[in-house]
Formats: sequence, structure tokens, C-alpha cells
Amino acid sequence: MVHRRAIPPRIEIETVRTASVIHVVHRRRGGAIAVGVTSHKETAMPKTTLSFYLHIIAVAVVVFAIGSWFGGQKSDQPASVKTESVYDRVVAAKKIRCGFLTWPPLQEKDLTTGKLTGPITEYVEEVGKALDLEIVWQEEINLGTYLEDLKNNRFDVECSGGWPTAHRAKFAEYLQPVFFLPYHIFVRADDNRFSKIEDLNSADLTAAVMDGENSAMTRDKLFPATKTLQVPGNGQVSDLFLAVSTGKADFTIVDSISAKQFMASNPESLKFLTPDKPISHIAITLSVAPNQERLKHMLEETTKQLVYDGTIDKILNKYDPDKKLYVRVAKPFAGQ
Repeated sequence: MVHRRAIPPRIEIETVRTASVIHVVHRRRGGAIAVGVTSHKETAMPKTTLSFYLHIIAVAVVVFAIGSWFGGQKSDQPASVKTESVYDRVVAAKKIRCGFLTWPPLQEKDLTTGKLTGPITEYVEEVGKALDLEIVWQEEINLGTYLEDLKNNRFDVECSGGWPTAHRAKFAEYLQPVFFLPYHIFVRADDNRFSKIEDLNSADLTAAVMDGENSAMTRDKLFPATKTLQVPGNGQVSDLFLAVSTGKADFTIVDSISAKQFMASNPESLKFLTPDKPISHIAITLSVAPNQERLKHMLEETTKQLVYDGTIDKILNKYDPDKKLYVRVAKPFAGQ
């Protein structure tokens, strides 16, 4: 049976139900649109236009109800869990787990007691006192892997001085500098082949460098033509000096404080290539894993307090009373 009603011209709609399917057919005609519904002997169809639409509405309501029921069921997938930040963990535990680096005299470890000393160590301990947090010297870092270890929460903060570089800044975030170290080139005490820094960039020379450390990065930038004698990232700074003093390498690039301590114990072993002209200055600070803004802010503000109230000066004066080794941070209120 077909029901027709007049609607805008030139289109005919014919709806046909067969078995379990309703077919809608659009036909162009002059002047009218026919909406047709034919009954099927296997399926009874509504006999009026009103009952047809009520039938469609009822089906839609059932489909919607079923869909809502399934959609409302709890997923088997676990709900997302908010990851605890390092800051939250530090505050809850009331302690900072530090990664440290044995680099005399900046940070030294007593082999008998295990106690750490040096200006960096004292600075970090003062941070703990100011925040009322315990400093736990968790583990000694490997310069070749510490960035990944920091990211993987093996320790909360790198507490060995930071030694920031552009490369490391891609994988860690640094606080403001606490003080600076002059970086120099060192050669054997009896080696007079070189008169200026540029003489070192030669394929005939070997530079002693440490994996993942500033010496390797400086060599790559300024002396790419040289060969390298590479000390592992978990080695000692003295390994660099010994490589040069024993003739295995021609020069190395190290902070002047560490070199002076080595030369005091090993007279006439090394010398500055350009004593009055550091090749660079390295900032001493702390570093945290990326995206730990709350932790970084807490440590940053604490460090500012220690710089501004004179605590850092007292620490540095203890190790450098003549103010010739460590370069102090200029205070914004100096001279006022």
C-alpha cells in the first residue's frame, strides 16, 4: 500500500519495507513528491502515516537506549593515574636524594667514612637546612649516563655542580649559577711547543677528555682536528692530568681549581698554557629533570636566598680566602 502527500515539486520519495529493511526511493516528478510504504507479507507495516512515524520513533528510542547502556558501561581500561611529581615526593618524604660526583676539591669523598666535603657539598647542605629537608647523598653519578638516570628518578637532584652546557640543557633544567670556575688548557710542564691556543688544533696532537664532560665538548668545538684519549664518564679528574703528565696525551681542558690541587701534589708535572686567559668559565649550580617546575622554583628561590644573605660567600671564603679561584656571582644590589 502506498501513501502520498504533496510536498515541494520535482522530488518523489518512496519508502518501501521488505523483510527487515525499509527502502527509501527518491523520484523526480512534475509537481509532487510521493512517500510510499508497501506492506510485506512477512512483516506487518503500520497502516497510517501517523502510525508509521510513531513506529520509526519507537525504534529510534530503543536503539538510543541500547547504545546508552553500552556506552555507560565501565571500560576495562584503567583510569589515568596522576603521576607524582618529584616535588611532591621530596616534600612528602622530607628529603632530597642527591646524585654527586667526586671531583676534588669541589666535591671530595672520604674513602674511610664516606663523608663528602667541598664547597658544592656545603652549598647543598645549606639548601637542605633552609628548606628543613634532609640531604641524602644517594649515589655517585656517571657523567655518561647521569642525564638519563636523573630522568628515570634514580635521584631527585643532580648535586655535583651542574656543569651546564647547551647539549645538557636539552635533557635537564639548571638553576641560576652559584659561582663560576675558570676553565684552562694544561700541558706538560716541560712542553714548550705551543705559544697560543690555536696551535693545539692539529691532527698530530692528542687531547685527554672525559666522556660526557666539558673537556670532551670543548675539544669537539675548538680542537676537532685532534685525536682523543678518552677517560670513562665514571673516571676521576686526576686521570686527565695523568694522561698529559705521563705523555699519553698532549693537553687537557679542565677547571683551574682541580688542576692546582693536582699540581700541588705533583710539582713540575703540568702548567697553564695561557695562565691569564681562561678558555671559558663554567657555571656551578644544580640540575633537575625536565618539566619539574615546582621543584626547580623551590631550589632556585632557596639558592637566591643563600647568595643574597652571604651564605655562599662564607662557604667560598673558607676554600678561597684570597678570592682567586672561584668567581663569585654579582649581586643585583652590590654597591648600594
